[in-house]
Amino acid sequence: YGFPDTDFSTQTFRSIQLFRYKISDIDLPIQIFRHNLSDTDLQTFPNLYFSNTFDVLLDNYALYSNPEDEVSNALMKYYNIMNGGGVFLMNCFGEKTSGYDTGTQLSKNTFRDVEGSLKDRGIVSWFTKERLHDMLREAGFKIAYFENLIVEHNSIVTERLITGARK
Repeated sequence: YGFPDTDFSTQTFRSIQLFRYKISDIDLPIQIFRHNLSDTDLQTFPNLYFSNTFDVLLDNYALYSNPEDEVSNALMKYYNIMNGGGVFLMNCFGEKTSGYDTGTQLSKNTFRDVEGSLKDRGIVSWFTKERLHDMLREAGFKIAYFENLIVEHNSIVTERLITGARK
């Protein structure tokens, strides 16, 4: 499909669980697509696939490394490539994460060269529950699950916003 280091495989799942959010009784083969998307890939990714293709998409701390407006665009593209009833699971960082509001501000909640737990990660976008849910709803998703985890280790705080949404 034009992406280097891409892995497609098919596995059968009876359920999928991310933290406390569980999708049960699916018992169907699901095609697994594993790829780390770069900025360039985000622009070409949806053009390589038909709409209504994927049952489950997982963003595990990846979209946060894009400017907020690009995250919104990616969410709309993700919505379009998902099957009806498909599930999108997303982990991202909240504003309580150490380093929020440091570095060079690119937009309201997007910074570059931040301090704290996300130091040396390039561009970082932080979210609030409300903003994240608004972005998902604007893309067409329905929020099915939300969990907010705040972890402190060695005086460094990480706020994790874990969201499950359905098409």
